[in-house]
Amino acid sequence: MQSEIYYWTVRHPKYGCTSVTAVNRYFAVLSAAQEWGIKARLSLHAECDVERGDAVIPASPELEAEDYGGK
Repeated sequence: MQSEIYYWTVRHPKYGCTSVTAVNRYFAVLSAAQEWGIKARLSLHAECDVERGDAVIPASPELEAEDYGGK
């Protein structure tokens, strides 16, 4: 089974709202925390409202020969 990378919207009452890309909710919150310049803490996951959007790309896309310059 392939994992996909999704767009996520993460909202926090104190830090605001940000959009990130991540594989799951956990990493979306960690990415948002990094953008907000705060160290991740366990309570941050419970404090955030997180919405998953559309898939960006598969995490391990199949590459064809043309992706390598036609070789």
